[in-house]
This record gives sequence, structure tokens and C-alpha cells, in this order.
Amino acid sequence: MLNTILSSIVPVFFVIALGWFSGKKNIVSTEHKKAFADYVMMFSFPLHLFIGSAKADPKKLLDPKIISSFALALMGLYALSFIIKKHVFKYDSRKAAQGAIVCAFPNMAFMGIPVLTSLIGPEALISVAIGNVITSIFMIPLTTIILESNNASASPMAIIKSSMINCIKKPLIIAPILGLLCSVLQIHIPVVISHSFELIGKSTSGVSLFSLGLIMASYKIVLSTEVYFNIFMKNILQPVLMAALLVLFHLKGMMAKEILLLCAMPTATISTMFGLKYGVSEVESSSSTILGTIFSIITLSFIISFIL
Repeated sequence: MLNTILSSIVPVFFVIALGWFSGKKNIVSTEHKKAFADYVMMFSFPLHLFIGSAKADPKKLLDPKIISSFALALMGLYALSFIIKKHVFKYDSRKAAQGAIVCAFPNMAFMGIPVLTSLIGPEALISVAIGNVITSIFMIPLTTIILESNNASASPMAIIKSSMINCIKKPLIIAPILGLLCSVLQIHIPVVISHSFELIGKSTSGVSLFSLGLIMASYKIVLSTEVYFNIFMKNILQPVLMAALLVLFHLKGMMAKEILLLCAMPTATISTMFGLKYGVSEVESSSSTILGTIFSIITLSFIISFIL
């Protein structure tokens, strides 16, 4: 048991630490963090998802209980965090939305893939694809709409339309959908294409973790009530909520374990990008991401020992 936990967790944090060290010592400039992130989000990760979805059992990809419970865990915590930040912390809607995405968006891209594939294998990409579609269709557009709500030059409908179009155009959305179609329609992917996509797709884990470390090296850390709250909601409450939903929906098996582990992932780095782009809670968001990632050594170890 201990050996399994160490073999899945230690390599992940070693590569993150390597990226952080490279950034701090300017071996690789932190200015290149966007290039690394773009490579993962635009190329290697989408191709990885496409092959994983295309080879998957369509019954697993379209399981209504899995999709419903996962969506409730993600969007339910988003709604709860927004309400607390709005009415308890007394934040305005924009700051509450930024805080909510920090609390509810798991790091499925940069950490989910390395941990799950190490523990389970390439078939774990199915749950990552489902989670990615949920956040891209619901969480990201909703957060964008609220954060752009002070844009006097754009109407709410224009913001909604623009957000949805931008999400649909993203390779991270198109790739798993195309893969799903290939799976459902039983379209065979030629070996030469499959091997080509897998060659670049397999680089996702290492590059994503290194870039996460590079991103962490470029931000400062502050300790505050909001940061502690964000980490509690993301690292502790969300996996607890997901576990309760699994019981409620009577879900068992490997897919149930995968989505529980994904919900235990720390805050996604994209949440910090939102804060930087819109100038809302930048320091709190980056601090929550960095400290939450460090704290996840404990929480992920516990979840892994629980599901094995």
C-alpha cells in the first residue's frame, strides 16, 4: 500500500519541484510558463484525450450516473462557494466568482492525468475527459460571464454567446467529443494516426507537471482566511461531497474511484489565470493554488489509501 502511494505521488511532486527550482534559479525563465501551458492545453492534452476517448467503451463515457454525480460535485461546490463568499465574506459578484472557481475546479489536466495513469493506466483518461467537458461547458463560461459583468460595452447575451463560442472552439472540448463520436460509431483510428497522437500525448504528464512548477515559481504566497477557506473547500470538502454523491447514486467500481480521486486534486492552475486576466484576487488565487498543491500530498495520499 505505502509503496503504491509513494510510487504515484513522489514522481508527481518531484517533477513539480523540478519546474519550481528551474523557475526560481532562472534555469528556465518563468516567462516561458505560458508557452508550456499552451503546449499542454492546445496540443498534447487534447490529442491524449482524443485517443483515450476514441478507444473507450461508450457506455462508460455516457454513464448518466457518473456524469450527474461528477457534475454535482463540481458545480455544487462552485455554487456553495459563491454563496458563502457573497453573503458571508461580503464580496462582490466578481470576487465571489473568482473565489468559487478556485474552490471548485480540480487540477485534472496538470495533476489528474499523471496520478491517475500511474495508478490505473491510460483508461483513466475517460474520467478526465468527462470532467474536462463539464468544467468547460458550465464552470468556465459561467465564471467568464460574471467576471466580465462590469464590461459596459458588452451586453450579458453577447458575453454569454462569446464565452460559449470560445469554449466550443477549444481543442480540449472538441477532442473528447470527436473521440466519443469515434467510440460510439465504432470508427477505427488508423495505426499511423494513433501512434502519432500517442507520441505527443504521452508527453502531457511530464510537461504539465514541470509547467505547473514553473507557474508556482512565478507567484508569491500570502496567508489569509480566504486562502485557508479555499484550500479547505477544494482539498477536503469537495472529495467528501463526491464520496457522499457516490453513496447516494450507488456508484462503485473503477470509474467511481477515478472521479473521487479527481475531486481530491488541488486547485487547477487555470483558476489563477482567471484572476490574473481579470485583475480579481490574483494573490489569493495563486496562493491557494500553490499551498493547496503542497497540502494535497497529504489529502491525495489519504484518498489513494482509501480507494485501493
